[in-house]
Amino acid sequence: MKKGIRFPLVLFVVLVSLGCAITASAKTIELKFAYFPPPVAEICRLGFEQLGPALESATGERAKIKYFGGSSLGAPPAHFDLVVSGTADIVAMSPEFTPGTFPIASVANLPGTFPNSEVAAAALYQVLTKYALEKELKKVKLLAVAPTAPSQLLTRKKMVKTLDDVKGMKLAGSSVSHASTISALGGNPVKMVEGEVFTALERGMVDGRLHAWDSAVVWKGMEVTKYRTGNVNGPLNLMLILMNRDSWNKLPADIQNIMTGLTGLNMSRQLGMVFDRANMRMLEVLKGYDKKKGNPEIYWLPEDEQKKWKAAMATCADDWVKEMEGKGLPGKSILSDLNASVKKYQKMYK
Repeated sequence: MKKGIRFPLVLFVVLVSLGCAITASAKTIELKFAYFPPPVAEICRLGFEQLGPALESATGERAKIKYFGGSSLGAPPAHFDLVVSGTADIVAMSPEFTPGTFPIASVANLPGTFPNSEVAAAALYQVLTKYALEKELKKVKLLAVAPTAPSQLLTRKKMVKTLDDVKGMKLAGSSVSHASTISALGGNPVKMVEGEVFTALERGMVDGRLHAWDSAVVWKGMEVTKYRTGNVNGPLNLMLILMNRDSWNKLPADIQNIMTGLTGLNMSRQLGMVFDRANMRMLEVLKGYDKKKGNPEIYWLPEDEQKKWKAAMATCADDWVKEMEGKGLPGKSILSDLNASVKKYQKMYK
């Protein structure tokens, strides 16, 4: 009798074990993606949140992403710690929120370097992949970069047409790169956090600020300024899309391959294009607002004047190289490679 029931019992145990293994292998992997901008922002809706559906589809729903936007998992400066600690599997964070932590990535903030976000994204991804992975990014995995559009000039009392017009102007500097750019242009930077700039402009505490066109609309800077100068191409802001190293290592090899195909240079370029499209749309909104208010049309620096501004801002790059070399980093090589990449992608993405 005992021998008669042994096989069915063993078979039953094997089948149960197999069933558990199949269920475990079929369990969906959920990755937490935290970002600080509001979810309604185009870079979030049309950029970051496009990765989730693409990953879910490509993996046959074996992996998906759950998003936590608007700083819901932590304040903007905390996002790097969120991904290093594993509180979030993926984050979009700004290196400027943690000064000194990302010296190589700060090359993104040099003024006069980029014509638009798309070119900036491709060039910066290439340079950071070459120089930063084994240094400031060694604790995480770089998935992509997302640079904003370059900043232009908004002023209250006068139209700025020449470099001489900037001399002595008090301009709000909401970041280190903006403050150094203002100084290079001959202005007086007034350091303040972003949330203070609107009131400072409204009350006449400062004469203007550097801002991308889309930011001028989103942060309502257009409402407390009257004049706009384009072709300045001042500093932009950079976001890094980073993944926790352990979270990456735990992914099955085939899902890692899928994720690699969905991110990298292609994702960076797409995020740059999202910023560029948003910037162009908001530029039209800005033009419409100015027309309604009776403000002057945007003054676009002619080529000869633009060269003067670029030459003045080049001192920021010189200072950056000296700072990097002082830290034992190859600042000169990084900047040279970045400029070469900008030229390459500018030709490719015409």
